[in-house]
Amino acid sequence: MIKKIIIKFNYFFEIISLQKNQKKLKKVNIFLSIICFLFIIDSYFQINEKINVQIKVTVTEVLLTTLSYFCVAVLWSKYMKLNYDGEFQDYFYNWSISKVGKFVPTGIMTLTIRLNQKIKDSKSYKQIFTGTLEEQVLFPLVSIPAIIISIRQDSKINKLFVVLFTLIVCFIIIKAIYTKFKSNKYSLINFQFLFILHLYFQFLVLYLIANRFDYEHPTEVALFYFLASSIGLFFIGVPSGLGIREYIFLISVGSELNFENLFGYMFTIRILFFATDLLFGLIGFVGKFLKGKNDYKQ
Repeated sequence: MIKKIIIKFNYFFEIISLQKNQKKLKKVNIFLSIICFLFIIDSYFQINEKINVQIKVTVTEVLLTTLSYFCVAVLWSKYMKLNYDGEFQDYFYNWSISKVGKFVPTGIMTLTIRLNQKIKDSKSYKQIFTGTLEEQVLFPLVSIPAIIISIRQDSKINKLFVVLFTLIVCFIIIKAIYTKFKSNKYSLINFQFLFILHLYFQFLVLYLIANRFDYEHPTEVALFYFLASSIGLFFIGVPSGLGIREYIFLISVGSELNFENLFGYMFTIRILFFATDLLFGLIGFVGKFLKGKNDYKQ
């Protein structure tokens, strides 16, 4: 049974790694994104008079979002240093700049920025592509089953602890399967502490915002959005799963909450994460500029 799962897992990852399949996926995903986005715009205009969105974020939400991004930035930098040597801060700044590049459709800017790094002549750029793909695929492979289990869990245990526990368990299982066929010992999934913290901080942000919107079940709302954003990562080439993430979220909880009650929540999250992308992009540009000046002086 385990061997069959490993074979299928390996086959899935190898298939989506092929360049020709990447191009096809991007075209299909962008088309789906446009359809979903048009649906959301149409829904908005149908009830826009009833919607009163006031964008407000707390210091805690900003801090947790920043920490979530920071965990991935450090994780990526450690992964690059182990595979290519080089300087940790160079990889950190490069990753930060790539957060701005992801808003260009097809995701080509993100990959181009990641590839635009000095590496030793003896090294191949393959691990940069593999790591970028891992970042897109491995996180949702861990989070999706954990979220589904957490949603279906009905015990009296606080769901904030349930989510953390299930993330840890699912991470252990996915890591065991993935490392069975991973030829290179260095992978993003080797940094378990940063990997899990990133996901959990992200969920906490979604929960805190849902709690401020006075939903009857804020944890469930946060879990459904977390699920939608995780699924959205599979749609390679779509900037931050634009449209697809929101559509999945709406159909997931639409039976209990109407669009009017959900729009402010979705919009607040998008603004917060967009601002954090810009913040890290700025950190990357400034850091690279200052480092360049210091290197020139030396």
